[in-house]
Amino acid sequence: MTKPEASTTRIYRAPAYTTRDEWDPAAIKRARRAAELGNLRMAADLAEYLQTDDRINGVLRTRLQGLMKLDIRIEDSNGETKANDPTHDALEHDLWLAYPEDDLAELQAWGIILGVGLGEHRWQIDADTGRLLPRLHVWHPRWLRFDTETDTWHVTTRDGETQLDLDDGKWVLFTPYGSSSPWRKGLYRSLAHFWLLKRYALIDWGTYSEAHGNPLRVGTTPEGSTKPDREELAADLQSMAGVTGIGLPPGFDVKLVEAQAKTAETFERQIQMSDTAIAISIAGQNLTTEVSGGSYAAATVHDFIRRDYIEHDEQVLSTTLHNGPLKWWALFNFGTDEAPWLRWNTNPNSEQEVVGYHLEAGVITRNEMRDRLGLPPLDGPIGDELIRSKAGQGGPPAPPPPGVTSTKGVTLASGDDPRTARGFIRGQLYIDRLAARNTPLAGLQRNATQLTTAIQDATSYDDLFKRIEALHETMDPDEVAGLMEALIMADLAGRHAVIEDA
Repeated sequence: MTKPEASTTRIYRAPAYTTRDEWDPAAIKRARRAAELGNLRMAADLAEYLQTDDRINGVLRTRLQGLMKLDIRIEDSNGETKANDPTHDALEHDLWLAYPEDDLAELQAWGIILGVGLGEHRWQIDADTGRLLPRLHVWHPRWLRFDTETDTWHVTTRDGETQLDLDDGKWVLFTPYGSSSPWRKGLYRSLAHFWLLKRYALIDWGTYSEAHGNPLRVGTTPEGSTKPDREELAADLQSMAGVTGIGLPPGFDVKLVEAQAKTAETFERQIQMSDTAIAISIAGQNLTTEVSGGSYAAATVHDFIRRDYIEHDEQVLSTTLHNGPLKWWALFNFGTDEAPWLRWNTNPNSEQEVVGYHLEAGVITRNEMRDRLGLPPLDGPIGDELIRSKAGQGGPPAPPPPGVTSTKGVTLASGDDPRTARGFIRGQLYIDRLAARNTPLAGLQRNATQLTTAIQDATSYDDLFKRIEALHETMDPDEVAGLMEALIMADLAGRHAVIEDA
């Protein structure tokens, strides 16, 4: 068995550092220009700071963790899974010891945002098996430098700069967009502008709120008052703070001057636009990372991240691991360079399988089935009736097809099998449809908008009371009645679901 070289077993340490946390358009431009010359320090600091944004971090983690949670299979070079193969069995045991999910996701995050991620393999003997394992240690890419003259990568360590040998099993460079100038394709280049736009909107919104929340107190003095009188009044007004009452001499007066412009919607729209652009950049589609909509909510990574993005992530990660560390792992431990492949199952359950399982479990209505088949809906209550296949009638629901562990839109947060909670699922489906199809709620929304406008425009409590009283005369009682009916029906559906499952 070939033994690892000294350079492979050596452990490197990164210098201590603090990253830049003040960014403006000029600093972002300097980071991009430095990266063009092969110096990634500022670009890496920017990529790190971008991930402090709630939307960037949320969508990125959804993309990364979604892939990590997919099932893994181990294949040979022909794409076949071998039973009782020693290298396959060993890799199944060693994989997460060498590549914990969090570390592997961190390496991917750098690759996606910056365009390049750097990992060091700290080879260690596993006490249980005696095998040599490449324990992954992810480096901050700020220490990376690409020499454009020699086309070589260099990393700065506590002992100085060293050139990377990417063929000895020590270092791994993750470049999901290609090895040629990978920093030019990192998402930080587009995300930085939307992130900065959002950041400025939040700052401006805070300033706006401060101006509206702290009206100016203006005092007037009677004719003939002296300058000391006015200065004394101004000093008293400045020191009032939370005082709510004040006594004034005859002829003196105090008024509040408030900002009247209502432009907060501009900041909100600016933030929403930035969040949308961020989601499209990372996920490939305009979907949030929050699950909403009850049982209509998506349950797999494919519902948040565009499928070709997931497949690309899987392919480049699989190739990077196979062509680098796994070849050395196989050579060190088994004396062969025929390393197995790690493949994440990115193929979602087919529509036919999902519909079939919905049908067998009795959690799909006639109109939902017709919609999937491209047919027009049925009028009347018959369209909302739950249906089951003949194979499932009169007995327990048939098991899901092979490989299907959850169904689209019916995965339970508890992780329980959906077949054990058919009443709950049917109840949730009913409530979702009730909310989606209850047209009177649209009128209620109009009333709520009018009420909000009245509150914002009112100048006093008496004025607000008059505005609401006038607004009440224009409201349609049937619109409120529709809401009450919806709430009653939803409550009854929930009670029925609990009784059925209990």
